[in-house]
Amino acid sequence: MKKFKVLLIALALVIATVLAILDHNRRNYSGNEYLYAKVGDEKINLYEDEESYYLFLPSYADESAVKYSASARRIIADSSSDDSAAGASPVGNLSVLQSANISTIFITTQSGSLENIYADKEYKERGKIRVYDESGALVLAESLSYLTGHGNYTWNSEVWDKKPFGFKLKSSESVLGLPAASKYTLVANASDPTLVRNDIARSMEEVIEIPNAHRGVFADLYINGDYMGCYYLVDNIANSEAYASDGYLLEREFEDRFKIEEDAITKGVTIESGEHFIVKSPDDPTSAELANITQYLGAVDSAINTTASGDAIDLSEYIDISSFAKRYLVEEVTKNYDAGISSAYFYLSLTPGADAAATARLYYAPGWDYDMSMGSYLDWMDYADPAVLTYASALDDNNEWPKKLYNYTPFQQQFLSDYREKLLPYLEWLTGSDDGTTVSGLQYYQDLLSASSSMDAIRWQSMYEKCGYTVGSSESFDYLRTFLSTRTAFLNSVWLE
Repeated sequence: MKKFKVLLIALALVIATVLAILDHNRRNYSGNEYLYAKVGDEKINLYEDEESYYLFLPSYADESAVKYSASARRIIADSSSDDSAAGASPVGNLSVLQSANISTIFITTQSGSLENIYADKEYKERGKIRVYDESGALVLAESLSYLTGHGNYTWNSEVWDKKPFGFKLKSSESVLGLPAASKYTLVANASDPTLVRNDIARSMEEVIEIPNAHRGVFADLYINGDYMGCYYLVDNIANSEAYASDGYLLEREFEDRFKIEEDAITKGVTIESGEHFIVKSPDDPTSAELANITQYLGAVDSAINTTASGDAIDLSEYIDISSFAKRYLVEEVTKNYDAGISSAYFYLSLTPGADAAATARLYYAPGWDYDMSMGSYLDWMDYADPAVLTYASALDDNNEWPKKLYNYTPFQQQFLSDYREKLLPYLEWLTGSDDGTTVSGLQYYQDLLSASSSMDAIRWQSMYEKCGYTVGSSESFDYLRTFLSTRTAFLNSVWLE
């Protein structure tokens, strides 16, 4: 009898489990792989947040032509709630939001998951990519050599769940008008409540004509059918032929990170003053090449120090003064926290295998990372005062070359001329008032990303709540406008009056 009761209890548990599973499938709770919609050939999974369901559509989608899976249609039929997100179209118990104005990137990984990449940033997984412009034209469909994680602090931080990614195409291709490249980066901009600081800084570089500088492209990103948010697509700096044909691309790294970089073992150089660099291109420098690079960087450092001490010397024999001055200008105007600390790239035109000859020059390459700039900083950084000169060398880990060059006449003449004649008009347009006949640059950005940032705000709502802001909000843009206006007025008083 006792065994019979145990069997009955076990049978009841099995029946209860089966009924629960059937009810789960019937009600389409989270985790059901059949909750999706089709937009043309693309499958987009529904997103669930606290029992609310959302469908995030790309710019080009025709909502009336969207096809829902059977499970998704049951959610639509369950009209127990009329709640929907602001700007969303309620479809039964489903909120439908649609992007506008920007392109769309769909990536599928070979495994159908991001689990391995999230577990290890360096993990590379094959996949496929399809890119549509804002009108819905398919502009790229190709296999990926790999998708991988990207970034340092932004990847490892527990605050920002929205992660950056990198991918490599099978061959060099121009994607959405960017220069042809094989390696691209999808910047998350998770720490920037406007999403536009990187593009603003890159626009400044274009305006003052930094060689090889160009803007990126905003795009809605979907990976394995999941909406990932509004991203910023840029080609990897190491792609540029100007940095790979007859010289070396170098990344300056601060000491603590240099010590843990795997590449520093075989491609790292350290000069006498303690400055650390990693050769990013070519991939396999010889020991002789590393010795030549170390020798030349040491000579550059010595020459800059000599100039800073007041002795007359022609630095143009060592560095490209124009590129150094232009990069300093952008770093100073944006008050970039990472200026000269990390992700600071230089190009050394030293013929591979040759001695450090008089024809060699060191160029400052375009910037890379501006999410911690223009007033957007972490609380502990204590860097938000717009009325302070940083000399791009305000922190202990900074490279101090810009500060030592500040009073060097050719350097100063270059950045002052570029500021007055080129960058100041851009800043005035960026922060100008919207009088009904003209639209300021910041208003242009806000309008451009309004729909996409609304979707991003819902997708990463819990992350933004922890950070204390709503992405794309008017308050975020007003703060950026105030910071830039105040900083421009301050720099005018220092440099022009």
